[in-house]
Amino acid sequence: MLSINVMRGMDGRMLRRLFLKITALLLKIVTIGIHLKQLKKFAAALGEGYIATDAGEYVSPRYDVIDLPKIGAEVSYAFNGDYYPCGKIASISKSFKLITTTEGQKFYRRGESGCWKYNKTWSLVPGHISKLNPEF
Repeated sequence: MLSINVMRGMDGRMLRRLFLKITALLLKIVTIGIHLKQLKKFAAALGEGYIATDAGEYVSPRYDVIDLPKIGAEVSYAFNGDYYPCGKIASISKSFKLITTTEGQKFYRRGESGCWKYNKTWSLVPGHISKLNPEF
């Protein structure tokens, strides 16, 4: 547990991140019985940059609140252990259904999940990563 002295040394941004991490952990613990509508209200209360997700009936945790990708963030696409850099995020649609990169790839959000796909296979991942699956 953090002491008051440690918290006094933190700036507002660090305290907000700490609060969000603690909140996210609590959400994962109590998601049973919480519905997507309630999480959407919670995400809106956190401010811009957060979105409520529903990963589907057979996924745990089903409901979550995630950070939205930011315009200008470096991204890659990945599948089965292979990662390829694909520039930076150039635009995000108002509905958050479409993310376009500077290299022209278009990633579409799958339902209400926190997953964006390119060509229905490649997943959007943060950071520039160039790595191949060593199994092949």
